[in-house]
Amino acid sequence: MVAARSSLSTIVFGFPLFFVLALSAAMFPVVDAFYIPQEFNIDAARNETDRSAALARRDVWSPGILSPNANDVWQAGSVVQIRWDTSSPPAQVTNYMGRILLGHEQDPDGNEHLDFEHPLAQGFNLSQGAVNAIVPYVVSSDDYFVVLYGDSGNRSPSFTILQRPLIII
Repeated sequence: MVAARSSLSTIVFGFPLFFVLALSAAMFPVVDAFYIPQEFNIDAARNETDRSAALARRDVWSPGILSPNANDVWQAGSVVQIRWDTSSPPAQVTNYMGRILLGHEQDPDGNEHLDFEHPLAQGFNLSQGAVNAIVPYVVSSDDYFVVLYGDSGNRSPSFTILQRPLIII
């Protein structure tokens, strides 16, 4: 058996071992572990930033929310108007595109539980001052609020959403 092992170590498939190793090295070149394909090789010369834009003045616009307010009661499934103050926009607004999210704060930990996956409205111009939205079907509670995103986020006071009553006919 020892003789068979030594003969197998020198001859593989009828060829000398060094020939098999040389052939496999030619067919399957060793890949450097630190090889970076050219299209991913980022160097500083090709990745410069425009420093003038980085130093330009940018104003943040955080318009106050006028509606809903603390006295409002929304009915699930109804159409409501969300309004905000547009009286004093800064000279250079960095983002006019708005997005409104519904949140609720029922935990004492301060988590706003914002519903990013189902915005009440999005893609509108902040200078409009108002947008209509359909009130989602949520659990009745008095700890709901909306957050207006654009340049910055601005939160409304907490208000109430009531479930639509179930009518059986």
